[in-house]
Amino acid sequence: MSLRSRITLVLSGLTAIIVLMAGAVIHQLTEDDIRNHLDNRLYWQAEKVAEPEVVSKILINRRFFNTLSETDQTLGLGGLLDAEIPTRVFVGRDTIIATGGFPDFPLIFFPEGFSELEVDGTKWRIQTKTLRRPPSGRSRTPSLVMIQTAVSWDSMSTTLSDFRKRFFIIGIISVMGSGVGGWFLGGAALNPINRLRKYAEAVRSSQDLSERIPEKLGPGEVEILAQSLNEMLSRLEVNVHTTEQALSSSREFASNVAHELRTPLTSIKMNLDMLERYPDSFPEDRHKILLNIIKEQDRLLNTLESLRLLARGDLSDEDVFDEIDFSQLIQDVIGVNKSHSARSSIDLRLPSTPPLLRGWREGLAVLFRNVIENAHVHSGVVDEDLVIHISAKISGKWIEVHIDDNGIGIDEPEREQVMKRFVRGTKSTGVGSGLGLSLVNQQAIIHSGFVDIYKSPLGGTRVCIKLPIVV
Repeated sequence: MSLRSRITLVLSGLTAIIVLMAGAVIHQLTEDDIRNHLDNRLYWQAEKVAEPEVVSKILINRRFFNTLSETDQTLGLGGLLDAEIPTRVFVGRDTIIATGGFPDFPLIFFPEGFSELEVDGTKWRIQTKTLRRPPSGRSRTPSLVMIQTAVSWDSMSTTLSDFRKRFFIIGIISVMGSGVGGWFLGGAALNPINRLRKYAEAVRSSQDLSERIPEKLGPGEVEILAQSLNEMLSRLEVNVHTTEQALSSSREFASNVAHELRTPLTSIKMNLDMLERYPDSFPEDRHKILLNIIKEQDRLLNTLESLRLLARGDLSDEDVFDEIDFSQLIQDVIGVNKSHSARSSIDLRLPSTPPLLRGWREGLAVLFRNVIENAHVHSGVVDEDLVIHISAKISGKWIEVHIDDNGIGIDEPEREQVMKRFVRGTKSTGVGSGLGLSLVNQQAIIHSGFVDIYKSPLGGTRVCIKLPIVV
């Protein structure tokens, strides 16, 4: 069921309930008013007849009159009595004076005041007033005079029946009118929402998330809804753009990985084919081929290890973080690179009180190890002539580490690019995958740090690493 139909039904239902409640209240009030009006007529008729001079005349005449007007005229009451109110008077138990129209029922000693009695299926409202006449003549007992006025409920029932019919018609008209009004009101109220829906459908059909819905379409509530939809579209646009970038990066990454793995594998396959094709080649040639195979195998393993570390770094969180002694970490990294450090000069200068770092030990080791290995592999200087300076200083809540070399350096336009995956500097002389500095940058970001590349005072490259310390 549509919202417009629901509004119509709700409004019609509320109108029906209100009409029924109002009808019940008005019906009861009307019934009470009619009852009070009739009771007043009965009361005043009894009071008029109970006047002493009227009672005296009635007792003197003691005759039966067919109509109240006849009684009124005969008794000379001057039109004091209401002809529409049947009246009768009992004097003791013997004498009855009554007007026409009074219900035919025997003398009943009703209690003083108002009573109700049903005679031949007709309900009557009766007012009884009792008088005591002083003793007269031979009788020493006071006479009992009972005055009764009566009115049928038929008139009131007819009036109430007419009222109910009229009110029923009014109720039907009111409900129908509220239904029609609710239908048009619902349409008017939903018109801004319908316009909003059309704009939203247009955006969906065009699939252009850059489109926006006009916010001035109706009242404040609709405006807020339009703003919320536009905010959602903005977030979707950003998410879609981010997803597209991620997919593009993933495709590029997969392509680069395939290339980096294909190159050493192809070289290994070619060398193995050479060994198979020329089994009787000179031992020196076979040795060179085997060394080349080992070299390409190492390259392949290094690439796979870098990819593993990159993937693990992307998935790492602070649950694996520990407090790490910076001095011990650097010394362990230099020790792992002992094959290079034995042939090169590494100058290590640390703070008198080395700080503690909080992080992933393997990741931090990869960070510093790759910078040192990058200097050995890509500096363009043989290990015997290579000089590496490692210095660290504490600045507030940070430790700043400078790793300098005397190599060929990295051109300024390339310094930011070489920290991206599979990107190598144009001056790079060694064989590599282009993942070393990207691992450095990744681990620095994971540990809330920074990496910058400058020209070193030694003439080569300076890698500046800034990491937070445990205070």
